Amino acid sequence: MVDLRKIEWVQQWRPDGAAPDVTIWIDVVKLDQSWQSDAAYYVAPGGGGGSKYERFGSWISHATEPVRMPHVSVEAGGIYFTDGRHRFAWFRDRGLRRLPVTVEPDLAAELDRLFGCT
Repeated sequence: MVDLRKIEWVQQWRPDGAAPDVTIWIDVVKLDQSWQSDAAYYVAPGGGGGSKYERFGSWISHATEPVRMPHVSVEAGGIYFTDGRHRFAWFRDRGLRRLPVTVEPDLAAELDRLFGCT
């Protein structure tokens, strides 16, 4: 069993010279409600039979390294995941209410206003 209180988080890798991402703590329910409008990429509760979701659950039960934070962006008024949607869904389904995500610096204030829980 994974102790969700002891997850060690790490930011995504960024190419040399790229501006560092900003970490914000989001309200999982708020972000999930917005994400549900993305029918093509939304991961339904239970993973929707997706193998990435299942593989992450298996990996984290034995992980000895930090979990990479999901990376979130905004496009056409909706949110989308550049990386980590299955990780987000797995934690959401286990009742995590707050989760760190990385965002590009120019979107941090907007995403924090919309989904932050600071």
